[in-house]
Amino acid sequence: MRRTASRPLPSGQLQAREALWFGASLLVAGTLYLAVASNALATLLGILTSAAYLCVYTPFKRRTTWATLVGAFPGAVPPLIGWAAARGTITVDAGILYAVLFLWQFPHFDAISWVYREDYRRAGIQMLPVVDPEGKRTFREILLTAALLVPVSLLPAVTGLAGAHYFFGALVLGIMLVEVCLWAAAGEEQRSREMGSCTRPWFTCRCCWDCYSTTNSPGNLNSGRQREIMNGQENPVELLVICAVMLVLSIFGILGGLSSRLMGVLTAC
Repeated sequence: MRRTASRPLPSGQLQAREALWFGASLLVAGTLYLAVASNALATLLGILTSAAYLCVYTPFKRRTTWATLVGAFPGAVPPLIGWAAARGTITVDAGILYAVLFLWQFPHFDAISWVYREDYRRAGIQMLPVVDPEGKRTFREILLTAALLVPVSLLPAVTGLAGAHYFFGALVLGIMLVEVCLWAAAGEEQRSREMGSCTRPWFTCRCCWDCYSTTNSPGNLNSGRQREIMNGQENPVELLVICAVMLVLSIFGILGGLSSRLMGVLTAC
């Protein structure tokens, strides 16, 4: 495949046996580290994730287009491992983080596999774009999961994990992702390539906003924002300004592109 041709194993810099030993060593070392530094739950999740990825998802890639869905389950487990390591249990909030990462994988990997669908076809990997040459099912899945990601991303504000700052930031980021997906679905293949390049930095921005907004949310007892609220020093004008800006950006995002492109995509599909 062109996309992976320069990597150490395909390019011949590493032999298959060397890669196997290296991967097995990392697997054992990672499992031992979790067992020693965290707890049994985090260790068990790590083992199950590795087993599902290696023994189920990887063989499925040559057999069925459902492999992406199957791989999304272990692919979204890392937040659960971190949560379990920190708190020793899995809660609803951890499940929300899992759902966000689960849904994000489809716009990301579907866009990549659409751009490199000929490579996947030659390699015998059954990605959805390989059996969907017109791209209707592929972009329908991209749009559906991107749209679902918006309300799911807002759930931390509903459960109390985050506050209003997070809510409006997540709303704008979610609408931006849907806008990019609509833009790519209604355009040329180059747009799909650019969408695949956008999904990773989008998720990075999303994680950074999560860290900032939850650190400064009322639910964090160690935050300066919590001390301000407890002392009655919170500035409501600041919150209102932030909310207003986020709302304006959201409205522009919806009215400026979503409606017209959505109609075009639905007509095409």
